[in-house]
Amino acid sequence: MLVLVIVALCVLHPDQGHLQTGEPRTDLGYRQVGTWAAGYFKPGSVVGSFQTGALAYYAPELKIVNLDGVVHAEALRVQKERRLVQFIRDQNVQYIIGWRNKYQTILKHSQPGAERFLRSMG
Repeated sequence: MLVLVIVALCVLHPDQGHLQTGEPRTDLGYRQVGTWAAGYFKPGSVVGSFQTGALAYYAPELKIVNLDGVVHAEALRVQKERRLVQFIRDQNVQYIIGWRNKYQTILKHSQPGAERFLRSMG
C-alpha cells in the first residue's frame, strides 16, 4: 500500500502560515485542516497525522491514526524502534496530513528504505 503525504497546512488558506511562524491566531487553530479533510477524503479513509485532535473532531467520518505517540502509545514505541512506516502500513493509513518536515520525521523513525512507501503530494 502506498502512503501519500499531503502537506495540507499553509496550503489550505493563506492564514494557515501562522502555524509555522508562531504568530498567534486564536480564531483558527486546526479547525480548517479538519474541515478540509472532511470534505477532501472519502468517508472511511484512514488518515494519519501528528496532530489528530481537530481531525478526529471535525472529520468524524474518517479513521484518524495518531502518529506522534501522544494519543497512541504504540506509535511512540515504534518510533523508538525505528518502525514508524511499518506501523503506518499496519494501520492501513492511506494519507498523512502534516507539515513538510514530518516527512523527514517519519523517515527518521523508520528503517532505511522506508521512503519507497511514501509519496509527497505537496
